[in-house]
Amino acid sequence: MYNHDIQLIILFAKKLKIADKEAFRVSFSRFIAEPARNFRVKLRTKNKRGILLVFGYPLNCRIHLFSRSPSLSANSMKKIIHLDPGVGRILVSEPFLLDSYFKRAVILLGEHSEEGTVGFILNKPTDLNLNDALEDFPPFEVPLYFGGPVQTDTIHFLHTLGDKLEGSKKILPGIYWGGSLEMLKLLIDTNQVTKNDVRFFAGYSGWEPHQLEEEMKGRTWLISNCKKDFAFSEHPEDLWGQVLRTMGSQYAILANFPEDPSLN
Repeated sequence: MYNHDIQLIILFAKKLKIADKEAFRVSFSRFIAEPARNFRVKLRTKNKRGILLVFGYPLNCRIHLFSRSPSLSANSMKKIIHLDPGVGRILVSEPFLLDSYFKRAVILLGEHSEEGTVGFILNKPTDLNLNDALEDFPPFEVPLYFGGPVQTDTIHFLHTLGDKLEGSKKILPGIYWGGSLEMLKLLIDTNQVTKNDVRFFAGYSGWEPHQLEEEMKGRTWLISNCKKDFAFSEHPEDLWGQVLRTMGSQYAILANFPEDPSLN
């Protein structure tokens, strides 16, 4: 029934109280196609020590967890709320996405319309300081973040300054995008801006009209609401897992998946 095209990795067997602790691969695409109901499959372990029973439940038509835990019952699945992409929402890459740009990325959407989508990766700081990338800018010791693979020679910024920067766009209460760079430089030069008030990005993440919706059908992204603490996190290396944990227990288990399953 299941062939070599298997993609999904079932990990943390011990935590999930599954008999065998090895990683198993099953057909992710085939499970996605299953109706939204409980199902059971039989998988053979790689060392042929026996048959492993894995119980799976579709999660928001996005991803699947496998466990015998009663907390993942069919009734609990009904409580999951589906969110669509939109300004102020964040995209959370699923743990099986291995794209070098978007692996374990958390992306804040600043624009989403019929003309396309624009967002910024919140959890990928570079080794560069802002002053290494911008000439004629006041000294400001903050890291430059990788915003995405589009136009990486451009600089963008999110901030908390609101109307203090003319032309800024409100994304959420306390989170703004862009505005007058000259005014920002003045505020920084006069010590009216702290490091926690602004975040700078090289490039951005962009999607053509309806492209993101197509990727959603491919189960590339989970969607959640953003918080100010996410946009200006002091620990970006932990943000991917932090966001998943706020999405409920059904998603929290994903936060523990290792980046390299072969090392588990």
